[in-house]
Amino acid sequence: LRHAGHIDDNAATAAAAVGGGNSNISDEFYSLFYLGLYCEIRGEMSKAEMYMKMAQRSRYATGVGSGDYMSACARVHCQLRGWV
Repeated sequence: LRHAGHIDDNAATAAAAVGGGNSNISDEFYSLFYLGLYCEIRGEMSKAEMYMKMAQRSRYATGVGSGDYMSACARVHCQLRGWV
């Protein structure tokens, strides 16, 4: 995912784009959520916004994981940043 301190978008997208059962959709959510946080602390705000919005809109966050505390964190994070 990283090369010389930078995120490789193709690798990051591939890591987040897992398919299958419920455990995989939670993996997708958490990958996107933490990629968003990582980009934000690096000052890459457009990437941070993109990943966090993807996490918030993921199948996990809008489905089986909608009651998960971390799904709420993604939603609130987007609201606080004005990304909704």
